[in-house]
Amino acid sequence: MRQIKLQLATAYLGLASDKKLFTLMLVVIVTITVDSQIGYIADFIPEQLSSGTGITIFIIIVAIFVVTQHLILWYVKHLIKETKDKVSHLRLLQSGVSVGQYTLLAVIALIILQILLIHEYSIITLYVTYAISYGLWIIILAFLAAAFFSWYRHSNKDIMVLILALSMIAYVINGIAGLAKYSDMLI
Repeated sequence: MRQIKLQLATAYLGLASDKKLFTLMLVVIVTITVDSQIGYIADFIPEQLSSGTGITIFIIIVAIFVVTQHLILWYVKHLIKETKDKVSHLRLLQSGVSVGQYTLLAVIALIILQILLIHEYSIITLYVTYAISYGLWIIILAFLAAAFFSWYRHSNKDIMVLILALSMIAYVINGIAGLAKYSDMLI
């Protein structure tokens, strides 16, 4: 078992190259784009989405996200190990994101099982996915805003750093508004 883990780690270390990371991010971006476009036209093609082909496409998109999410989380964990002395709360934040992502994975697996077995899914799973997704967004960007403000205070008061900090605050507000909007829509 240890030998298998060592081989996987060696394979993942190859991910650190710029081309492989770029390819991974390109796969994620294309998959997110396809998924969001399907979401925009979902009201016009409900029969196709609920067909066997639609469910298969959903499962394929989930599988792509599972693999790429795992690779990205591993890559970030590897980077944090290299810089652990420089950033104090990064390991805690990375652990929280990992827990959140794997919880989302479990919820999505539950949704797939519900769709396959009873041909519908619980609305509660949507609440959970929105809460976790937006919660991670809000927390990560709040940490980033705090880091930019700290950097601004300790630097030569660079206005660009202040603009970045304020931008992160705007994204946090956007995340809070998005969570409220989608929660209200689900009610």
